[in-house]
Amino acid sequence: MTAIKSIMVPALAATVLALGTFANGGEKIKIALAGDSTVANYKPGDNIAGWGQVIRLFLNDNCEVENLAVGGRSSKTFIEEGRWEKLLAGKPQFVLIQFGHNDSHGKDKPESTVADGNYKDFLRKYADDAKAASITPVFITPMHRRTFDKSGVLTAELKPYADAMKEVAAEKGVFCVDLYESSGNLLSELGESKSEFLYRPSDRTHFSPEGACKMAGLIVNDLKKPESPVKVFCLEVPLPLPAKQPARSEVRAISAGAAVHVFGVNSKVSMNFGNGSDGVSGGPASWMKENSDQRLVVVSRPVTPEWTKCHFTFTPKSSGVVMLIFMSSMKNQYVCYDDVEINGAAIENGNFETAGSSGLPALWLPLGKPVYDVKSGQAHGGNSFVKCTSDDRLNRNLTVEGGKPVTVSFWIKGGEANQTAAEHIK
Repeated sequence: MTAIKSIMVPALAATVLALGTFANGGEKIKIALAGDSTVANYKPGDNIAGWGQVIRLFLNDNCEVENLAVGGRSSKTFIEEGRWEKLLAGKPQFVLIQFGHNDSHGKDKPESTVADGNYKDFLRKYADDAKAASITPVFITPMHRRTFDKSGVLTAELKPYADAMKEVAAEKGVFCVDLYESSGNLLSELGESKSEFLYRPSDRTHFSPEGACKMAGLIVNDLKKPESPVKVFCLEVPLPLPAKQPARSEVRAISAGAAVHVFGVNSKVSMNFGNGSDGVSGGPASWMKENSDQRLVVVSRPVTPEWTKCHFTFTPKSSGVVMLIFMSSMKNQYVCYDDVEINGAAIENGNFETAGSSGLPALWLPLGKPVYDVKSGQAHGGNSFVKCTSDDRLNRNLTVEGGKPVTVSFWIKGGEANQTAAEHIK
């Protein structure tokens, strides 16, 4: 692989609004990434992405990801260039390490290593250095390249490096994600032609945004295992990319997550999150250092191009007023809402069918400029629905009784990109 400049794809590097607080009082845990161009960040419009810039879609908001992967680097040159030292100086709590593609280059290349030789030595150094710095290392084996032999069988040129990494992981007691195996299973199942959409055009190594999401999903499937040191940060529902080439609108739609905040206003009502439908999680707002249970963050992730019904339940600890805040996890990506129903409190115009004088649904309060769609014919029920971003939200106050559970149900789907957003969330 050649070195490719590392810059962000805002449409995929979403700010994730998710659940819960962490035991350190709300401070986010840092997960750093060390790797090559299959992990790195890229700019929009290039139809290329590394899994490191989209893995946040699969993680809750108790952690933040620092992607220090750089194209063209190997286990050897990442250290020689001082990048590993810089990563350690940042003092993350965890580091995910993937090398092997550039290590496998010809012996005359400065980045090359020997799988059963100095490649193992460099991996040992990563493990030892991280542990000495009180950082928990996680190894990720290099994924397959999309290369098939004449009989249609996936080639195995990176297997020596994957095997070597697994051996060092066992030796050093490091949790290892076997991306080589899971990516091989995926590519073998799809075959050469049907897997093409996962990669950048005319490229068998670097991923399209769809492919980067798929690789991140495979990684997180392993990271959710009971023995994984980072399982607590992984969302339960994987991003449902189909095993066929999706439309670009579908990819954009599933890049965002639906987020609903429940905020105790005026009376400062505290709440307990109860339960939710599949894919819906919730908990106290982790960024509130005090009284975090006065703001619940509820996430249904991911949204899809089709309308999906979701629900969640919370119980107020005292009587008062709470505000429901409907939004998207992204500034530049709409999430659509329709047919909001409440059990345990009263709500009118939850189906958005009655228009108010402000050009928005009657009885609903805007924050920013949510879109009130009454003409497209794409509503779940009736003629009207709303589209929200992380800045353009729709709010509704509810009067609740202490100790009485409140169930909120609603329909969601992914929306189009918000072309008027002044800046993208990074």
